[in-house]
Amino acid sequence: MEEFLYHRIDIPKRSEIDVEVQALYNENPMPAAFHVIKVAPALDKMPTLRDWFAENGLSVHTIALINMKPGQVQSIHVDYSDSDIAFNYPIKGCDTSVTRFYKNKGTKTVKYTPNTNLPFYEYVDENPEQVGEYVLTDPVILNIKMPHSVKNYGLVNRICLSFRFKNDPWFLIGKGKP
Repeated sequence: MEEFLYHRIDIPKRSEIDVEVQALYNENPMPAAFHVIKVAPALDKMPTLRDWFAENGLSVHTIALINMKPGQVQSIHVDYSDSDIAFNYPIKGCDTSVTRFYKNKGTKTVKYTPNTNLPFYEYVDENPEQVGEYVLTDPVILNIKMPHSVKNYGLVNRICLSFRFKNDPWFLIGKGKP
């Protein structure tokens, strides 16, 4: 579903979840910009979010902490994943960063992240056409198969959690703020 870019998700008990997510982050060192953490122990630290996932039939298969330094710009890329969408949850410094999406008309080359050696598709287009953008101030589901990039305009690191599910939760589109 290439035309879908992102959708904000309105989650009940958001303030409780924010506290749990912050505690999880405080307990996990960030050795890399993209740090995969163990699912079961992470969800145990976030029982309110875990319960919301369960109530919605969502089974998490991957959780990553994403850390972007001030002024950092990601290359335009497409995630290398069996999932089509991700669920991103802001932790800190996200209000001064922008996620931009681009028309999918270029070429993709497999590259690997430094330190973690995880694959991603670098998107190459001499004239990328931006088709949308958002600021991660609320939980968001986003299309990770569309070329996208994040720029941190802030003075602090941009940190968020990114979840992948065993089955993409397309049904969440329409549950929340556009």
